[in-house]
Amino acid sequence: MQILSIINCNDYGLVETIYIIKNVLTFLRILIPVILIIFCMIEVVKAVMNDKLKLTKSLGQKLMAAAVIFLLPSVINVVMYIVEGVNLTSDTCWTNATRETVNELKEQARLEALQEEQDRIQNTTDENNSDYESGKDVEYGNGSSKIKNYIFVGDSRTEGMYLTVRGNTDAHFVYKTGEGLNWLKSTGVSTVNNLLKSEPSYIFVNLGVNDAGGKGNEAQAQNYINYYKQLARSDWKNEKIVIVAVGPKIGSGCYENANNESIQKFNELVKDGIKNTSNLYFCDAYHGFGVKNYKTDASCDVHYNSKTYQNLYDYIMENCKF
Repeated sequence: MQILSIINCNDYGLVETIYIIKNVLTFLRILIPVILIIFCMIEVVKAVMNDKLKLTKSLGQKLMAAAVIFLLPSVINVVMYIVEGVNLTSDTCWTNATRETVNELKEQARLEALQEEQDRIQNTTDENNSDYESGKDVEYGNGSSKIKNYIFVGDSRTEGMYLTVRGNTDAHFVYKTGEGLNWLKSTGVSTVNNLLKSEPSYIFVNLGVNDAGGKGNEAQAQNYINYYKQLARSDWKNEKIVIVAVGPKIGSGCYENANNESIQKFNELVKDGIKNTSNLYFCDAYHGFGVKNYKTDASCDVHYNSKTYQNLYDYIMENCKF
């Protein structure tokens, strides 16, 4: 029986920790012997200058230590194979701990979360609409609405919100990392349509950060406006469509295609472009939520931390139902 069989080697957090430890050991494997060799060279130079060419005990110890430290990662590898209870060609947590494996496991965890949401979507689609017939209000914050079906549509920011609030909400989340208007047209709308019920739904659309920056800002905004208006007349004509303003980028030096000046311009164009359409509404989460309230755990990012996603979700549910 394998001693470490209870350890889940498919946990990307565990594998990433092992990967970091291996990198540290590799770094020390080089650094410490180099330092010891330098000290040995200094000691030899001193001995030559003093006409003492005899190998000292200290010099021998340093050379031995350098050799041991250099071989230490290899020794650890052998020990890990033995402890794992498999042959030298078998995959283990230790040997699998590479950057590629960490990225694969992280993506797998994200896809599993997405599949979990898609399963929930499918189950909800099969439910009847008896709850709507009761006319009972559902309260969010200080407001209430007889509309009980809430759908959030977006990109990786919507994914981040879903991963934060799932388990504490009955809202549905439809998203695709790194996507924008093209994805909405090809996949997003059809997925949302499967969630619509006989009674109106709130559809909160939070897309644009992947399209708002750089050249063509105005033309791209117009493309969004035209498609939103088309949806308001066709697939989503019976729904309340709330376009959520694209939030700011935090910091500088990353995601050069996204900058807050172009994001604000994009928001202004979309807001002005949809204002005369009856079932299209604009939620100014850029200024209304407060730029200073957008936080990230990195020095520069277009994604936010969990607290921000939770607060942003609460803000939308309390202030953006028209």
